[in-house]
Amino acid sequence: MAGEPKWLALGYSIPANPSRIRVYVWRKLREIGSENFKPGVAVLPNSQENLARFEALRQDIRDRGGEAWVLEMNFSDAGDDREMEKRFEESADRECRALLKECGELLSKMEEMPPGQKRSELIAGVRRALSKYEKASMRKEKSQVASELEAGMSELFSTLRSMPGELSAILRSGDGKREK
Repeated sequence: MAGEPKWLALGYSIPANPSRIRVYVWRKLREIGSENFKPGVAVLPNSQENLARFEALRQDIRDRGGEAWVLEMNFSDAGDDREMEKRFEESADRECRALLKECGELLSKMEEMPPGQKRSELIAGVRRALSKYEKASMRKEKSQVASELEAGMSELFSTLRSMPGELSAILRSGDGKREK
C-alpha cells in the first residue's frame, strides 16, 4: 500500500439512550453522504472536505456523550476497495435519480397550475429540491446519471424563470407567504 490513504473512516459508539442522539448521528451521516461499512463505522473518500465533516461529527458525538475516532485507511484487498467505490456510485445514482424524479414531478405541477393558484406547496417543493441538489453536489461526480440530473435541474430553473413575477417575488422573499 503506497501513497495517500484513499478512505476516511469514522468509528463511533453512542449511548442507547436517549435515542435522539442515534437518530441525529444517522441523519448527519446520510447528509454528508457516507456509506456504512459496519455498524458503528462510516466511510467517506479521503479529502479535506470529508475530513472536516467527519471531524465535526466526531466532536458532536463526543459532546453528546459518545465515543468517536476518525481514521485514514486503505483496503488491503483491491476487491474490497472496488466494492466500496461501487457502493458510493450506486448510492449517488439512487440519490440523483430520486432528485431527478422530484424535479419531473415539480415540472408537471408547474405546467398544470392555473395562474393565481396558491403556490406555497410548489415553492416548498422547489426549496426542498434545491436543498437536496446542494447536498447531492458532494456526491454527484460519482453518479452515472449526474448529467441527467443537471439537465432536469436546468429545465426546472428555466420553467421557474418563465413563471409570473409573483412566484419569483415569493422565492426571493424566503417566506412563501405572499400568495394571492
